[in-house]
Amino acid sequence: MTLASPIRLLLRHWLFIGLVTLLAGAGVYAYSTTRQAQYTATASEYFTVSVGQSAAELAQGSNYVQDQMASFGQLATSPSVLNPVIDDLGLQTTVKQLARTVTVSTPRNTVVMQINATDPDPARAAAIANGVGSQLSNAVDSVGPKLPNGKSLVGVQSIQTALPPTVQSSPNTRRDAALGLLIGLLLASGLVLLRNRLDSRVRTPAALAEITEEPLLGTVRQAGNLAKGGLVVASDAQSGSAEDLRNLRSNLEQLALGRSSFAVAVTSSVRLEGRSTIAANLAAALAEAGHQVVLVDADLRRPRVAELTGTKADSGLLGAITTPGDPSGTIQHVERGGFDVLTTGGSHANPTELLSSDALATLVTSLRERYAFVVIDTPAILAVSDVTSLRSEVDGALVVADATTVRRPQLANALTRAGTGGLKVLGVVLNEVASYEMPKTGYPRTSGRRAKR
Repeated sequence: MTLASPIRLLLRHWLFIGLVTLLAGAGVYAYSTTRQAQYTATASEYFTVSVGQSAAELAQGSNYVQDQMASFGQLATSPSVLNPVIDDLGLQTTVKQLARTVTVSTPRNTVVMQINATDPDPARAAAIANGVGSQLSNAVDSVGPKLPNGKSLVGVQSIQTALPPTVQSSPNTRRDAALGLLIGLLLASGLVLLRNRLDSRVRTPAALAEITEEPLLGTVRQAGNLAKGGLVVASDAQSGSAEDLRNLRSNLEQLALGRSSFAVAVTSSVRLEGRSTIAANLAAALAEAGHQVVLVDADLRRPRVAELTGTKADSGLLGAITTPGDPSGTIQHVERGGFDVLTTGGSHANPTELLSSDALATLVTSLRERYAFVVIDTPAILAVSDVTSLRSEVDGALVVADATTVRRPQLANALTRAGTGGLKVLGVVLNEVASYEMPKTGYPRTSGRRAKR
């Protein structure tokens, strides 16, 4: 997978991603506006040593103070500093609660401490910051190292008095909204990528290539005219789906080169993958190109060819098999499609046995003598073993895979079962492919080369 693949995936889901992004941003913004405004005031304290005359002594003292700044920072939020602040300001809080609103920081390689106090009241925030600074000086005098004369070695001097802030420090609604938008974008994009990763359907030619080396003989796009059934090659000849079926026909013609007759079974992994519709339209596309074609409905359990072609279902395959001889009496012609049809003609107690019978073999041989293409619609491979019973009568099988329903394990198992049953797979027809996944130019691959028009 190239970098362009996930980008295209995300662009296809732009509406979902945009909606989630906007909802997340709006939600965070709404929450941010409900929070109580907080103001942060800052006081700065400068730490010095009380001894040293020469530059070396002053430098040594400065280094000592720098080394102690972390300890002084912890002292600033200790009970020995905060308790007096609470008492002096009459705050209705505890040391632990007040400590959460006070932070200290020291710029690197300096002896300056910044004391930040946050409170809903700007004036109280400034009073707390200044109070902490004042009480910190007292605490350093009390617990810090002493000179021989009893004075504190380290002195603390205020260099910036905290003033009541005029702008709230939080909530920052713009920043929060931007953060919400970013979270929404990442969340929606992640969901799209995860869903695609977990989706085991064979949605694209690339997904097909990951599970099989069988050639892709055709891609048929999602289209309302095909979903309704019928012969779109004849009834909607200028549509994109009709052209997709002509591309499939061209690839099949390439496989049939040099043969006087070509018999192909059209099957699928599971039911409802559009197998019968593809078979009927393939017959119409072959007839459109001037070939003599017969479409045989060998799905004796759930026949659909008669419905798709508008022909009678009461005479056909069963009659031709049970009454040896010329099958012409059971063959019907589809005028609008230009091809002949042999419907099931009824039901049978054991379709698998019937399809593997000598009578069927004789019938297919007879049809081969009359038609350039014999297209046989068969049941799904994983449903029954009927299609593998035809392995000796056909030149191979087209496996129709619905990109919206069939799962990769199902298709892989179907191809394996076909191979195990001795049925030659000519290739896969990917059906119901989303328009944005359709090949941009040319035809689908077939045995490593493109079919010609």
